Amino acid sequence: MGALGRILAFIVMGTVGLLTIATPIYMIAFASQIRSATNTGGATALTILSPFLVIAAIAAVIVIFAPTARHAWGRLALVDGLGCFALPFMAALFSWTLGSQLTHNIDGGEAAAVGAGLAGVVVTGAAGFVGFFAGLILVIMAYFILRGARKPIHLLGAATTARLAR
Repeated sequence: MGALGRILAFIVMGTVGLLTIATPIYMIAFASQIRSATNTGGATALTILSPFLVIAAIAAVIVIFAPTARHAWGRLALVDGLGCFALPFMAALFSWTLGSQLTHNIDGGEAAAVGAGLAGVVVTGAAGFVGFFAGLILVIMAYFILRGARKPIHLLGAATTARLAR
């Protein structure tokens, strides 16, 4: 079960990390590509895959150096939880970049800038809400997984456990 647990931890928590960390990075990269309408160079495959490769490498290092599969699950949950707490910062950066690029050369730029700013506040607030609760769930899950690796969790008292055993 050790190798299978590690592989499952890499796949599941790596995917969660990809969704919570790499997706906002892709959004920021997309917003920065809008900057120049004359940009004909395009993105290379390495540029597109680099956030995925970095997150996969971090997850692989955590899984390889974890002593057990339980530690791998806990450590990856902790990394993903901390990545979720960073979602509002990435959403703010995305909305600021996209808003400034889209309102740069249009008529009525002041009104568009105010609208983009309000939309940025809404996007950042939504990402903060989602990131806080998802991060809280993942960090609490990591705490109990890693705590249980050192010390067993007793949900029922010793007397209740003894009665149930009879």
